[in-house]
Amino acid sequence: MAALGVLSSSVAKRCALKSSAAVLSRAFLTTRASSSPLFRSAAAPSRIQPQRADFASNSQVSLSRSSVMSSPGEQSARYVLPDNIVISEYDIHLKPNFDNFRFQGTSTISLAVTKPTKTIKLNAKELSIDPSVTYTPSGGSSVTASSVSVSKAATECTFEFPEELQPGEGELAIEYVGTLNDQMAGFYRSGYIDQFGKKKYMLSTQMEAIDARRAFPCVDEPERKAVYKVTITTEADLQVISNMPESSRTILTKDSGDKAVAYQTVSFMPSPKMSSYLVAFCVGEFEFVQGTTKNGTLVRVLCTPGKQAQCTFALDVGIRCLQWYEDFFGIHYPLPKLDMIAVPDFAMGAMENWGLVTYREIDLLCDADK
Repeated sequence: MAALGVLSSSVAKRCALKSSAAVLSRAFLTTRASSSPLFRSAAAPSRIQPQRADFASNSQVSLSRSSVMSSPGEQSARYVLPDNIVISEYDIHLKPNFDNFRFQGTSTISLAVTKPTKTIKLNAKELSIDPSVTYTPSGGSSVTASSVSVSKAATECTFEFPEELQPGEGELAIEYVGTLNDQMAGFYRSGYIDQFGKKKYMLSTQMEAIDARRAFPCVDEPERKAVYKVTITTEADLQVISNMPESSRTILTKDSGDKAVAYQTVSFMPSPKMSSYLVAFCVGEFEFVQGTTKNGTLVRVLCTPGKQAQCTFALDVGIRCLQWYEDFFGIHYPLPKLDMIAVPDFAMGAMENWGLVTYREIDLLCDADK
């Protein structure tokens, strides 16, 4: 179950379903228009021939960057970002605050400018972006954006620079503040009652389809892939997980009123090159069970406190499935670990983030007594 979620993309599945539905619809209409029945006899049924799906040409795809799609009574634009930059890596540092459900973020984006331009556009939603955005060309001096504007309708932010940025590699540095929302989208909070009857929160993510822009400014389009390096600073008594294994952890104690509070900064290994909707991270009080496949891949099932016993069945099935798929396809699981976590507030059944699959609790946890 978990391996299937990791090894297959929901985007591909949905495209396949839409293509199949289109074929069946055309076949049905053709049959209705025909005077002959679909089945001429029980022994020799008429066969619906497979039809090739229609795909947009390159010119049609290019046109869609500025096209407006209309339906009766309303208009909606399909906003696609310009192709004047190519991003290779995001270095993201987030500092969530459980007291006010906000988070601070800094992003250093490694990119290549592909044509002279005075503007860089990224997707951003419900983020307050600090105007001190800088671009530093490789081997050059930093340039501060002359203006930062946000389009709520397009969920875009535009950085205007005083002079044209020339083709070449560089880094874009952005600071921002976001909301740990309760809408189960982007970087959000999930509430639950612990085993002692106390209200608690954990933090999780749901980036698909286009909600990575709620967590950090990015090119939030699945074809525009990049490497992601995630760092999170939070209280030292919480667990932090992401797509990749932890690479470093530092502890810092700060005075907070009449007591000292310990904070941790946890960094994770760079991800494979992937789409923005597959980025994931969770913060909270977690319990887990773990095991390894015969090829040595670490598999863990995580949950909120008090539910650890309900994780063992999913761990057993997850390890077996992962091993079966490796044997069947003759391909080793490409990541160093697989975490599966049960999230109390979760809109989907599961989400196939690479290395960190998030689930609705009822779809992952199993009580052996029931």
